[in-house]
Amino acid sequence: KYGTTPSIMDYARNNYVAQPEDKGVKLTPPLLGVYDKYAISWGYKNIDANKSDEETKILNQWIAKHANDPNYRFAEGDVNASDPSSQRESLGDDVVKASRYGVKNIRYILSNMRNWMNEPGAKYDELEDMYVAVLNQYNRYLGHVGAVVGGTFQYYPVQGQAQPTYRFTSKKQNEEAVAFMLEQYRQLPLWLNALPKDMIIYEKASGVKRIVTVSTYVERLIKKSFQAELLNVGKLVNLTNNGLHNANGYSASNLLNDIRTVAFAENIKSPNYYDQLIQAVYVDRLINLSALRKTASNSRGFASNSINNHNCFELFENVDNENQLYFQYMDLLGTDKQFKVETLAISELNKVRALVNKRLQTSNGEVADHYRYLLKKIDLTLD
Repeated sequence: KYGTTPSIMDYARNNYVAQPEDKGVKLTPPLLGVYDKYAISWGYKNIDANKSDEETKILNQWIAKHANDPNYRFAEGDVNASDPSSQRESLGDDVVKASRYGVKNIRYILSNMRNWMNEPGAKYDELEDMYVAVLNQYNRYLGHVGAVVGGTFQYYPVQGQAQPTYRFTSKKQNEEAVAFMLEQYRQLPLWLNALPKDMIIYEKASGVKRIVTVSTYVERLIKKSFQAELLNVGKLVNLTNNGLHNANGYSASNLLNDIRTVAFAENIKSPNYYDQLIQAVYVDRLINLSALRKTASNSRGFASNSINNHNCFELFENVDNENQLYFQYMDLLGTDKQFKVETLAISELNKVRALVNKRLQTSNGEVADHYRYLLKKIDLTLD
C-alpha cells in the first residue's frame, strides 16, 4: 500500500531490506508516496481564506494534524550526513537494522552473481562493473550507519509547537551503530576472500582500469570509513556537546572506549593482518586528532633545512590525511572545542600505549613487531 518510502524525493531506489525468503514484496518505490500527495495538496489545493494570515493558520493546522506521523515529516537534504533520518537511499526508521538487512543482501548477491550473469565465452567487463557497483552500495550502508555516531535529529517546528529543534541520537543508538561499524570492518575481509578469485575489484584512473586486491580494498575502505563515518573532529565535537547537555547521553569518551575495547579485544591473543590494520588505523586517527605531530611538522615547514626522510614522511602523511576528508562537521565547526578534542585524543593515546605495552610482554614474532610499531608511533607523538 505504501511502498518503500513516503516520497519519491527520498531517492529510495530499491527495497534493500527485503530478504530472499520474503514473499509478495515489491522491490521498487511507489510512483507517488503519501508525502508527495500531501505536498501537492499543500501547493495547489484551494484554501477558503481572504487574508494571508488566515491562510497561514489553516496551513499550520495541516502541519499539526500530521505532527506525530513520520510519513509527513520534512527534512532538508543533509550534505554532512548529521541527521540519520534524513539520508538519500535510506529505508526505515532504524538505519542499523536496515543496513544489516542490506549487507545480508550484498553477500547473497555477490555469492550468486556469477551464476546469474554467466555467459560462457563472454568478457568479464559487465560482471566486474556489477561487482564494483554492489560494493559501492555496501559502502553506502556504512555511511548510513555512520550518520548515527554523533548524529542529531533535526526538526522544523513553527512557533507555538511543543517540539525541540534538534535532539542527539541516543546512547543505545550510538552504541549499536559503533558496534555495527566495527563488526563490518572485521567481517568484510572474511566474506570478500571467500568469493571466486576471478571476480576482481578494480578502480579507474584516467580511463585506466587497475585491479585492486581484496586486502588493499579492505584497507582503503577501513581508512576512509574510519575517518568519514566513525572518528573525526566533528563527531567528537558533537559527542562532547551531547555529554555536556545530557549526563546520560553518549559522550566522546564513550566512543573512544568502545572502539578501543573492540580493536584491542581481550580475546584477540594473536591479531591477524586485518586486526592489526584496525589497530593501526585507530592509532593513526588518534595521532591526527591530537594535532601534536601536525604542530611539530608545521613548525618545520617544507622549506626547512632540517627536513630528513622521516620528517618528509610525516608531512606527506598529514597531507594525505587531509585529502581523505569529505563533507564533514569539521568544515562547519572550525575550532569549536578543539582543545577538548586534542585532550581526548592524547588521553586515549596514553591508554592505548599502556595496553599495547602490556600485550607486548606476552607476544612474539610478527605480532610483537606490530606492537613495537604502534608504540614507536605513539612515543614519537607524545614524547
